Amino acid sequence: MAFYRGCLTVDERQERSIIDSLPPHYALEDIARFFGVFSDGTRLKILSALSMKELCVADLCFLLSTEQSTVSHQLRLLKDAGIVTCRKAGRLTLYAISNPYVADVMMTGARQVTRRRK
Repeated sequence: MAFYRGCLTVDERQERSIIDSLPPHYALEDIARFFGVFSDGTRLKILSALSMKELCVADLCFLLSTEQSTVSHQLRLLKDAGIVTCRKAGRLTLYAISNPYVADVMMTGARQVTRRRK
């Protein structure tokens, strides 16, 4: 298949290097799923709260003024994405951020949004 070479600003060596550096399709799908987690306001609130302290569902419901079913659903999505983990503490299930890069992603996003609003 021939591609249009139009207005390329790279030479053939750079072109090959860029093409070879592109992530494979499956990795792009995983990256899209990871960043998709940050597309919901409730999940962002949960992650913000969990970035400060390990919390149970009841605490999250109270702190976020959100229904238990909503918090539980969002926690399940976050857990399935590998971003949140849980552990039993007696009768409680405590949730925490399991991925250390989550806070970095959130802070980068916050800085970007803040810059754009100025």
